[in-house]
Amino acid sequence: MSSTKIELDEIKLLCGAPIYFQDICYIFQPTIRDIGNISYSKFKEYLFVFIADPKTAYDIKDQVDPFYFMLIMCETNPKFYRLVKEAFKFFTHEDILVIKEFNGIQVGNNIGKDKLITRDNFPEFQYILKKLHCYDCEDKYTEPENERARKIIEKLKKSQDIVSQVKSKRNEDSDEVDFSSLISSLGLYYRDLSKVLDLSYYAFFDQVKRMQIKEEYDTNLKSALAGAKIPKNKMKYWIRKIHQTDKGGN
Repeated sequence: MSSTKIELDEIKLLCGAPIYFQDICYIFQPTIRDIGNISYSKFKEYLFVFIADPKTAYDIKDQVDPFYFMLIMCETNPKFYRLVKEAFKFFTHEDILVIKEFNGIQVGNNIGKDKLITRDNFPEFQYILKKLHCYDCEDKYTEPENERARKIIEKLKKSQDIVSQVKSKRNEDSDEVDFSSLISSLGLYYRDLSKVLDLSYYAFFDQVKRMQIKEEYDTNLKSALAGAKIPKNKMKYWIRKIHQTDKGGN
């Protein structure tokens, strides 16, 4: 499956505006306060359901299409289906229904074959969620044929509790103490914690990165004025476009 190429307006992301996904639903940007209301670990659990690569996440030997994996697990595992419904409710504010006949997921009241989330448009849904939450947006999987994918999932269902594994895996790359420390630190930097709590997740990490870049610039500037030799690449002005090589972020 090829990488999904869509453009998201940077100012819209910083404003925390919801992103319209095709003609199906809005994807809402949770604020830090929204995340705190459900807990950071639960937020990571919901996000993991959508953006995880099944091969890596569930230690599967072969590649499995992420949407096909989700669809089959929703059809056969009630606990997993509840988790997916909760995750959709959090990010889209809508209820969902798996439509087996069309191999798709209906979001809200958008009834119709062309209004479903399917394996064709799910990569775009994933892309938006990854972009909003500062994850690498590159697709890293290939599609196996359906029957082989179904057999892989059948074996997985019989061998372990998928929902428990979701909870376990999403904790491997998250640290609630570090995240809460970042919130407190940015609140102290602004001298207004309430403003930080109302930032979207995307804007929050953008501000954390910029705070780190500005601190680094100020430190290097003071050192240079004191006579220290600072490499030219370390003296880039802090107001600039942030690249992946800059400090901060996820």
